[in-house]
Amino acid sequence: MVDVLAHAKEKALNEVNPHLMTIATLTGHVVLAYGGYSAVMDNGTAKKESFAHSLQATGDVYGDMFEVLLFACAFFCLKTAYHFPHI
Repeated sequence: MVDVLAHAKEKALNEVNPHLMTIATLTGHVVLAYGGYSAVMDNGTAKKESFAHSLQATGDVYGDMFEVLLFACAFFCLKTAYHFPHI
C-alpha cells in the first residue's frame, strides 16, 4: 500500500486540494467494537477537515452507517499486550 500512496502523493503535488485515502479492513477490531457497522478514521490532515464525520453523515443519508474511530493509546496498548504478552 505504501508504494501506491507514495506514487499518488507525487501526483497530488500538482493538483488543487487533493485528497488521498487508503481503505483497510480492520475487521476484527470493528466487529468487536461496533458489530456489523463500518468504521472510518481520520489522519491529522483529514481530521482538520472533519472528513470522517462528513463521510458518516453521507452514510446516514444513504443507509450505510459508519462509526468514527478515535485513535487512543488504550487501543494500541490492549493490542500490544494481547499480541506481545512479554512486553
